[in-house]
Amino acid sequence: MSEISIDQAKCNGCMLCMQVCTLGNFEAGGDGKVHPAPGMMCFDCGHCIAVCPTEAMTHANLPSERFLPTEAAPVPYEQLIKLLQGRRSRREFKNELVSDDDIEKLLQAAVCGPSSINNQSLEFTVITNDEVIAKIAAGSIVAFEKMAKLLRGPAGKLLVRSLARGMYDEICKLRALAGIPANHKVFDSIVVGHPRFRYKRTVPKLAPKAHFVK
Repeated sequence: MSEISIDQAKCNGCMLCMQVCTLGNFEAGGDGKVHPAPGMMCFDCGHCIAVCPTEAMTHANLPSERFLPTEAAPVPYEQLIKLLQGRRSRREFKNELVSDDDIEKLLQAAVCGPSSINNQSLEFTVITNDEVIAKIAAGSIVAFEKMAKLLRGPAGKLLVRSLARGMYDEICKLRALAGIPANHKVFDSIVVGHPRFRYKRTVPKLAPKAHFVK
């Protein structure tokens, strides 16, 4: 039994699903409609269902109710560029808790990011415990102080291997504090809070330095 089912009564024969599927999981039938190809190998990207104009397709591993309609028009360029121009790195925060609702919204936004063959393997560790945060902050300072000390030493760049080993040891300590399983890879960390300052203007940027090959 194939993972993808096609309601032939709804299929209009547009063949869009065939065009977006990179694995060749569909074929055109003699009736002018699309049918699952023999030996289907699907990695659950969902492209075929998302592109189907008549909602003729369903997937055993992807609930239909999770496929939401997209906006007819994307965010206008002017609105997007204003958002990007107003972005600032925040390093000062108010002494105000981030609500569970805001954290949930951030997580929902984060999972919208792309992943290879839609494997969606990212997991998140959210730390709101003040004591744990303080220990991780102190541990991070220790790690960077060790790095700076090694780089300032007479051997300098020759100590890269020792530096990497020392940083790895400190990172393992921080992983343990955060409760991150040893078999998980840490890709990034981010500090979230309510900004202490509100910037009223954008900061000028240099003109793009681009080279075109035509």
